[in-house]
Amino acid sequence: MKNFLARAYFIQDHEPSFFAVGSESILSELTYNSANGFLCICASAWLAKLMTEKHGNSAVYFPLAVDQETYTPCDPKKKTFGQIAFYVRRSTPRRLFAIGLLALHELFASGTKFSLVVFGEDHTPDLKLPVDTKYLGILSSSELKEVYAQSYVGLVLSGTNYSLIPNEMMAVGLPVVDIDGEHTRLSYKPESVVLSHPSPKCIANKLRELLDNQSHWQKHFSAGIE
Repeated sequence: MKNFLARAYFIQDHEPSFFAVGSESILSELTYNSANGFLCICASAWLAKLMTEKHGNSAVYFPLAVDQETYTPCDPKKKTFGQIAFYVRRSTPRRLFAIGLLALHELFASGTKFSLVVFGEDHTPDLKLPVDTKYLGILSSSELKEVYAQSYVGLVLSGTNYSLIPNEMMAVGLPVVDIDGEHTRLSYKPESVVLSHPSPKCIANKLRELLDNQSHWQKHFSAGIE
């Protein structure tokens, strides 16, 4: 099709990373090579950086937007101390379910007291953690807001482009742990999210620090809302 003034390539994530090295990953990456004259419209600064520096494209980006009529700051006095909201979506490997689960087992093994609410998919398997755990499945926006308002820490891990969920958690006043990488450092404002080396033990340490250190928790509560 030729009768257009401009063409754009909408890039929501780094698709080649969705596959093991093979035909799918290579063909996906080939679509980025100078993008056949398309402007790249990217869902993060990290994706725009990849498109310009690695693939030689023109690119613009936008930050993921939070519905601030739904996700409004909560009263921290109403939070359930020690409750971790864990986002699970096994059908999306880049959400790093196994690493998050191993981190929670490390946290339990350290002797830290906590409870869990698990959301993001129906039929979540038993996490086999001897702590109070509620499996909430897939929730509406208003239900998510209540979970975030009641929880004390959020655990949302992203191996590629960042998720909208941590932004919604922060808007409500829920400090979040994600993994440290260029994709997260370029996407979040400094100090808004607690970033961790991706090893389960390091993630467990970051969770424990939020649970055990009130001033550290308060700093990220405030920074996230801001």
